[in-house]
Amino acid sequence: MACIHFASKTDLWLHIETNRNNIFGSSPASICVCGICTVEIIKNSVANSQQNGSAILCQEEATALFDSNDVQHSGGNGVLVTESSNPIFKSNTVHDCAMSGFMFQSFATGTLRNNYVHSNLNAGLCVSS
Repeated sequence: MACIHFASKTDLWLHIETNRNNIFGSSPASICVCGICTVEIIKNSVANSQQNGSAILCQEEATALFDSNDVQHSGGNGVLVTESSNPIFKSNTVHDCAMSGFMFQSFATGTLRNNYVHSNLNAGLCVSS
């Protein structure tokens, strides 16, 4: 289970801000945002050394703002966005991941602004249908 897991199955708006934390470990993700909720994740260090694990996972219609985070050393993708999610990633650094920096899968959308993505084994940004 994720280190930090935000979830809602109803039309619930959550405004939760995490700031200046070291978040790491856990499978399938260190931070998981799922369901109909809105979350702000700001100025954190996020890693996941688990094989095929993602540092950040957004799924099931999640919306979130990820701002000024350091996403690193993921055993899978640094960020995995699936299932109609629509997060915003602004001014993050995503590096040294075993797969892609950002992976957007079927029916996922999102916004990437001013991110620094480098030294990932696969693509910096991968979009798959």
